Amino acid sequence: MSDSMLNKCRDFTLSSRILTTRLAVVVPCILVLVTGSGWEKNGFADILFESVGLILVVLGAFGRLWASMYVSGYKNRDLVTQGPYSVVRNPLYLFSFIGATGIAFSSGSLLIVAMIVVAFVFYYRLVVAREEADLASNHAASFTQYSMSTPRFIPRLSLFHEPDTYLVNTKVYRRAFLDAMFFIWGYGILQMVGKMHELNILPTVLRIF
Repeated sequence: MSDSMLNKCRDFTLSSRILTTRLAVVVPCILVLVTGSGWEKNGFADILFESVGLILVVLGAFGRLWASMYVSGYKNRDLVTQGPYSVVRNPLYLFSFIGATGIAFSSGSLLIVAMIVVAFVFYYRLVVAREEADLASNHAASFTQYSMSTPRFIPRLSLFHEPDTYLVNTKVYRRAFLDAMFFIWGYGILQMVGKMHELNILPTVLRIF
């Protein structure tokens, strides 16, 4: 693919960010509503998927709360480099990825897990690149130094540091709290849908792994 075509694809994806996100969520949701897990109910694989899903969902939700605290009131003003931002440049997206993967695992389907992972890697790679370009433009030398020492997506725990106290905009953080709870709600809804399939309230058109 040429650079011009790649740029056009990137610009379209970013300009239709809400639509792209909705499509990435709607397609797996439709699959969940009409399919069932191919794994044996209460078997090892079934329990493993549900357990991994719950762990990742909780980690993703609380991780987003942690990261959101540091940017509540500062996101468009300052370059935040403390707390989770001291070990990775994009902790909000990292924890979103963890939470979304957790919801996918709780569906009991490797296909849905793969769909979520591929969609996230493709979409958020473009979003992160655009946001970091804006940061580089707004904070110049300080962001260049920060990006050279701090990984984009894979945390380097040895870099961790945090302040003893931190001032937060409570109104902004309250909205972030509701956003983080999406993962908990998503997990609960999937559990409910699974029970509805078991009770034949929802039809199981196909079983997938």
